[in-house]
Amino acid sequence: VEGDIKKLESMGVDSVFLPSSEEIYQKGDAFIIDEDSLSKKLEGSSRPHFFKGVFTVVGKLFNIVSPNKSYFGKKDAQQLILIERMVSSLCFPIEIVACDTIREHNGLAMSSRNEYLSREQRDSAKIIFTSLTAAKNMVGEGKFSADDIRKKIKQILSSVDEIEIDYVSVASLSDLSECEGVIDEDALISVAVVMGGVRLIDNIFCENN
Repeated sequence: VEGDIKKLESMGVDSVFLPSSEEIYQKGDAFIIDEDSLSKKLEGSSRPHFFKGVFTVVGKLFNIVSPNKSYFGKKDAQQLILIERMVSSLCFPIEIVACDTIREHNGLAMSSRNEYLSREQRDSAKIIFTSLTAAKNMVGEGKFSADDIRKKIKQILSSVDEIEIDYVSVASLSDLSECEGVIDEDALISVAVVMGGVRLIDNIFCENN
């Protein structure tokens, strides 16, 4: 928290909302926000209760703060997509702004979780972005086979012994269902891996022009 506040101060932020857990989750509070389709795929498949917690606390935050805009990173692409749809479905008068993924010098997507990696692991983890770049290049070369793209990513990731693959996905942006055959619509190419006990995710958006 102290580190975050210092970063916010350096950017000229005027105030910080920092409630206690008890203020947000009142005794006897049994209401949750849930979604029964997109949230069950990808991250939701590996972490089945994750998104209902996200929806509920973000919904509470929106109601308390009443922001005009709220900013979500593309690194957590599924979360971004779901929050956009929650805002639309529940009629929150809020603009969701998608922020590009910020990367370290070697391409590894910046995340607070990276601090749990050793220097050697952080260097090896660049293979995640390398695999996604290879997938992007395949699409750029007109190679639209979803299966071939998944196989290529897995092949590259498997070159690092310490990496355990959770999933490699080529999914439709419209409903996050896995693409079969050739990619003929906008897609999300994403991966989730575990390295040294740390779960890392990354993705690229693939627009079908």
